[in-house]
Amino acid sequence: MDVIGVSIISAEVITVITLLMILVTLIFRKEKKSTETKFFIALLIVVILGLITDEASYIIDLFPLNRTAIIIINAMSYPFTYFIFAFLGFYLIALIRERTNVSYIHAFALCTASLIGLIWETTSLISGKIFTVSEDGVFSFGPWARYENFFSYFCILYMLLLVVWGMSSMGKRLAISFSSYLLFPTLSIILCFIDPRLDYTYAGAGLSCIVLFIFVQIDIITRTKMQADIQARYANYDQMTGLKNRRAFSEEYKRLSEKLPEDICIIMADLNGLKETNDTYGHNAGDELIIGAAECLSSAFENNSSIYRIGGDEFCVITKGENEIAVRNLKKLEKLTAAWKGRYNERLSIAYGMESNHRRRDIAAMINEADRKMYENKRKYHSGFDKGTRLRMLHFD
Repeated sequence: MDVIGVSIISAEVITVITLLMILVTLIFRKEKKSTETKFFIALLIVVILGLITDEASYIIDLFPLNRTAIIIINAMSYPFTYFIFAFLGFYLIALIRERTNVSYIHAFALCTASLIGLIWETTSLISGKIFTVSEDGVFSFGPWARYENFFSYFCILYMLLLVVWGMSSMGKRLAISFSSYLLFPTLSIILCFIDPRLDYTYAGAGLSCIVLFIFVQIDIITRTKMQADIQARYANYDQMTGLKNRRAFSEEYKRLSEKLPEDICIIMADLNGLKETNDTYGHNAGDELIIGAAECLSSAFENNSSIYRIGGDEFCVITKGENEIAVRNLKKLEKLTAAWKGRYNERLSIAYGMESNHRRRDIAAMINEADRKMYENKRKYHSGFDKGTRLRMLHFD
C-alpha cells in the first residue's frame, strides 16, 4: 500500500470513529426526533457503511485474496457515493423546509440524478471502465476512473442552488453554514478527477457531516436561547407599555425581601382620572394615558431604576442611589407630564408617593408608606382639579 492509500485509510478511520460517536449520541437522545434528525441519522449510517466498505477495498490489497473477492469488495465501495448524495439532498431539504417553504420534489430530483449516476457507475464497473483486476489479483484503474463521480457534480450544484434560493428566508449566516458542508465532497471529487488515486470522497462526505452537525447544533442552541429570551420577555414585560410587569415585580420583591440595600427608593405611582376617561371617552383614550404615563416614567427614571406596571393604572419605580437623585427624577417627571399632550387627552396627571430606606425598613413597609403618600397626593388632585378640562373633545376613529 502506498502513502496515498495509508493517508486515505487514516482519514477514513478517524472520520468513522467521530461519526459513530455522533450517531450514538443522536440515537440515544431522549427527546422526540425531528424529521431532519431522522434524515441525518440515515445519512450517517450510509456514510459510515461507505467508509467501512472503502477501507476494506484498501485493506484487501495487503492480503492474498482471489480475484473475485477483490472485484466484489471494490465494486461495493463505489456505488455508495450516489446513495450518500441522495441522503445529503433529503437532509438538506429537510433543514431548509424547517426555515422556509421548499418541496420534497427537489429531493426526488436529486434521487433521480443519483439513480442515473448509480446505473452509469454500475455499468462502468461491469464493463471494467472504472477498474480492473488482473488474473493474479492486481488492482488497476480503468479509463473512466476519474469520471466515476460525474453525476455527483449535478447533485452538488442542485443543492447549492437550493441553498441560494432559500437564503432570503434562512439568512446569509445559515445559508453559508449549509453550503459549507458541500465544500468537502466537492474538493474530494475534484481531487479524484485530477488523480483517481486521490479518492477522498467518503472522507469528505464524512467530514461534511461532522461540520454540518456542529453548525446545526450551534443553530439549535442559538434558536433555543432566542426563544427562551422571547418567552422571558413576554413573561416579564407588559405588552402595552414595554415596562416590566407584575410578575417581574414579584420576583424583585422576593429578592429585596431577603436583602434590602440602604441606597434604595420606592416610588408608587397611579394615573389620575383613568376610570373617568375610560367611561366617558372610551378605552382608546384610557390606553393613551397609560402609555403616556409609561413613557414619562421611563424618560424621568432612565438610569439605575426599574419601572413596573403592577396594575391597570398602577406603577412602581425601584431606584438605586442617593435620595436626592430620586427627588430630582420626580421633578423631571412633573415637567414631562405637564408638557405631555396626546391625541385624545389634553393633559396627563400622575399621583405618586416616594419612600427611601433611611429608616432601614423592610420592602413591604417601604411600599406601604410610598402607597400612603401616593393616595394622599391623589386626594389633593381630586379635591382641586376640574376634571372637565382634562380631555380634548374629539371624535374617535
